[in-house]
Amino acid sequence: MNKQIEIFLSYSWNSKTIADKIFHDLSFIGFNIIKDDHKLKYTDKLSEFMKGIRSSDYAILIICDSYLKSINCMTEVLELQKDENIWKKILPVICDNTNIFEIEKRIKYVNYWQDKAQSIEIALKNLDPINATSIYEELKSYKIITQNIDGFLTGLKNELYTTPKELFDKYYRPLTDKIGIEPDFRKMLQLIPISYIVDPQKRLIAVNEFINQNTIENSYIYAILASCYKDMKKYKQAKKYYDKSLELDKYNYASWNNLGEIYNLGFNNFTKAKYAYEKAIEINPNLDIPRLNLGILLKEKFKDVVGAKEQYEAILKFDENNPKAHNNLANIYKLKSYFNLDKAEEHFLIAVSQDNLEAVIGYANFLKIFRKKIELGNKYYEKAKELDKNNVFGEIIDILMKSEKS
Repeated sequence: MNKQIEIFLSYSWNSKTIADKIFHDLSFIGFNIIKDDHKLKYTDKLSEFMKGIRSSDYAILIICDSYLKSINCMTEVLELQKDENIWKKILPVICDNTNIFEIEKRIKYVNYWQDKAQSIEIALKNLDPINATSIYEELKSYKIITQNIDGFLTGLKNELYTTPKELFDKYYRPLTDKIGIEPDFRKMLQLIPISYIVDPQKRLIAVNEFINQNTIENSYIYAILASCYKDMKKYKQAKKYYDKSLELDKYNYASWNNLGEIYNLGFNNFTKAKYAYEKAIEINPNLDIPRLNLGILLKEKFKDVVGAKEQYEAILKFDENNPKAHNNLANIYKLKSYFNLDKAEEHFLIAVSQDNLEAVIGYANFLKIFRKKIELGNKYYEKAKELDKNNVFGEIIDILMKSEKS
């Protein structure tokens, strides 16, 4: 591509898995993806959303039941409709469990918002408007949504749309058809399934076949080559190809992050690893992986707990439920310098609620050591065993369960 295409990604929390895959896949081959996770209050988010959506080249809306019942999502989308040209650059992705094609189903959503508005209106009857200004503003939004949601849903079913399965099975063809990208870049989409091949040797064979069949020299091809050698622990070859990847595209933040891992794991060069992680963050500040890597590096190798904490807190500003950031913060609040058991438990619980295996084990340990809740701790170890599908931690968990202290 002569210009990096910018795509705005709008979704609700329940569609995070789908959104994360789209983000990973399209970012990997060179799109600039702007994610929006609808977690701020509607009054805080709207102006930022409108700026983001209008400045982006295209937008993907992941439509599901929770999206259509979200005050944030629906306020944004209805504001979006005021721009008569905006639908030309929007691709709706309608999740399988979302039926907007039958009148009865659309009526269900109109009733939902109507009931919400009426419930708030009844609750406000005995309140002086001066004392509930923001609530009245929110009520206004509910009423606007009630009046307009049927028109939005009707328009949505008449638009060119796709489903997550179709989008992934066709390697984003519905999106690229709408965008109209160059033939060479369309070929790059073939790299997505190659990047998911688990066996590094099979992945290497597949990417070399792609190279032999296509006369394309691209940063992302070298990144896949590098990943193969990285997973085979052939760090010199991996570094060579990550360097080549960054030579072709110095803004490839994934290659910067992975180069940081190479310096960290393969060469024990923590200063260069730190630099590479910081470059990835500089290019894409709203990406959790390099911040997590940098946080761990700062804490373990540079003994910089303050810097590590800052990285995890930065993640929560753009992804407030990130389980790994919460788990790492929980562990920091167990340290003497930040000792606060209530905060540690608060962070653990957020991570545990998302079935993060590492956090479940950590929380079980926390309960037995710090809260002296042996039985409850062992229940969480049982949960960890259920989550540990590959039995990586099974033996360790059994030992910890037998301990009265952990």
